[in-house]
Amino acid sequence: MSCFRISHSAFLKMVGDTPLLKLNGTRETSHFSMYAKLESCNPTGSAKDRPALGMVFDAIRSKAISKHTIIVESTSGNMGIALAHVCARFDLRFHAVVDWRTPDIALELLEAYGAEIDVVQRYECRENDHVRARIRRVQELLRSEPCAYWPNQYGNPWNPKSHYIGTMPEITRSLGAAPDYLFVPVSTCGTIMGCATWLRDHGCHTRVIAVDVIGSGIFAPSVGTRSIPGMGASGPPELLNSAFVDDFVRVTDNECVISCRELLDNEGLLMGGSSGAVMAAIHKHRAKIASGSRCVLIFPDAGDRYLKTIFDDEWAAGFLRRP
Repeated sequence: MSCFRISHSAFLKMVGDTPLLKLNGTRETSHFSMYAKLESCNPTGSAKDRPALGMVFDAIRSKAISKHTIIVESTSGNMGIALAHVCARFDLRFHAVVDWRTPDIALELLEAYGAEIDVVQRYECRENDHVRARIRRVQELLRSEPCAYWPNQYGNPWNPKSHYIGTMPEITRSLGAAPDYLFVPVSTCGTIMGCATWLRDHGCHTRVIAVDVIGSGIFAPSVGTRSIPGMGASGPPELLNSAFVDDFVRVTDNECVISCRELLDNEGLLMGGSSGAVMAAIHKHRAKIASGSRCVLIFPDAGDRYLKTIFDDEWAAGFLRRP
């Protein structure tokens, strides 16, 4: 680790300890209370700051990388931005493999942090599987660049571990006890597995509810088109142990967009698409929630990266028609 110029303490303290905000709710949700874990308050604005720091710091500590290493990762946006930030701090080169759907704002942020960007084109995404297409590109880069290192967010134990040691203890500390319900949007499943494992290890009786989008193959065999970045997957992720998940709720892209806008109108919160998915899910699930329950909702990122999509009236017009 001596080859890195790192001031540990201040940088590490920047990540985590995000606010837990009690939501006003609506008449339909008045029989239980809702608390939003605002992961947008992390340094680059998303929950991905936690595993990004954990994966890179662990690679430094274990001497898996040196100052000459090029970090390479597949990303739909937030993980890449978080890794670009961490790599900039540690004077490491970072190569982000994105795909043709990646929003312009994400590309601009990656460039601002000094990332090198490789875009996988639409024709390269067989059967609409963008993640596998990006991973194929990552593997090509690993073969061609001897100094390249892939943290592999899809299988790295520090993805869930960062939430095991951070997110869930923070929630319990803020509430004074474990919540009755925990609603978590899923993609790599790092967040939900880290939180669920902590709850199980500490004997908590929290019901863990996964939130997925229709079109994802995590909890259903059929895979279709998905419009919300960072939500869902083509199949069950490597990190997922479904025995740790008590139930799941699947929502539509329409419901994500509508709920994001309702969060802004009703709560004054400009939140991203996966946060809208969680809000839509708790409304769908509300009849199953016991009166007096305390529910925590993981809100992974803010809505400023969605100003040209979810919060743009022209883009969102087709999604605002309720099914």
